[in-house]
Amino acid sequence: MNIRLSNKNDHKKIRVLWEMIFPEDSKEYLDFYFNVVMKENQVIVAEDLLKDTLEIVAMLHLNPYSINSEREHLKIFYIVAVATRDDYRRRGLMRKMLSYAEELSMEQNVDHLILLPADERYYKPFGYQFVSKQYNTTIYTEKYLDECTRQSYANHISNILTFEEFEKCFLNTHFENDDDFSPMQTPALAYRIYQETRSENGQIYEVDGNLILLYQYGENKDKKIEVRKIYYNKNCNSKIENYKKIKQFLLHFANGWPIIIHEVEERKVTSCFAYNRQNNYDCRPYMMIKKCSNKKTVKNMYFDEMV
Repeated sequence: MNIRLSNKNDHKKIRVLWEMIFPEDSKEYLDFYFNVVMKENQVIVAEDLLKDTLEIVAMLHLNPYSINSEREHLKIFYIVAVATRDDYRRRGLMRKMLSYAEELSMEQNVDHLILLPADERYYKPFGYQFVSKQYNTTIYTEKYLDECTRQSYANHISNILTFEEFEKCFLNTHFENDDDFSPMQTPALAYRIYQETRSENGQIYEVDGNLILLYQYGENKDKKIEVRKIYYNKNCNSKIENYKKIKQFLLHFANGWPIIIHEVEERKVTSCFAYNRQNNYDCRPYMMIKKCSNKKTVKNMYFDEMV
């Protein structure tokens, strides 16, 4: 068994393993990931000799980000797609790959390793700790239709942003919490966010400088809308009034269908919806972090990129 960094010749085998372990991911999403993200990340693989052929049996992806955190610039690796073939589990491969990830972080002056755990029990023995929480709120908007204002949002709803429009707004707007362990706003990140959203049939809308990333699922009575991310415009006179404006957009967009809204660290737009027992309110630990440098410990993390 050999643990090493992958190279371009391994990409086909890595994709085969990904498709085996994560069958729910679409071809379009994998095309995005392997054509965009794999150009700049590093992948730790475990390989074994099977029938005279070296096969990749486990992997761990290290996706780099430059982070703003309390006026400091940090370098992090976001660990994603940690996977092992069923017939190679319980052999210590994850432990070896995580240890190698720490070695690489030290060598490359990476300040933190972060991850979104499928099971926290795997990572706590390695020193990873939760440092953020996620609110997941399902709003049954039919209960709030009488709160819709007369202001028309038809132009916003019909205007799905092109990449050029999204990039311009993303790069030229100061967003809330942009210094609370959030990624630096770069053209490369703008491209990555846009392509990832589109690869999963998502849409991006702009409402007065706020960027809303949402997805639609199902049809007729089973239709749902998911808001995975909102970049809140910092340059507004009132945060609450800004959140209410986004609420109105969502009510007009949903038109009575349920909306699932994900928020990190604090409720913002969902705080503008009055409590209703039919809604679903959930809060759970979110990202885990491991410190790799002498930089100070992170207390507030608003990072919630997907890959």
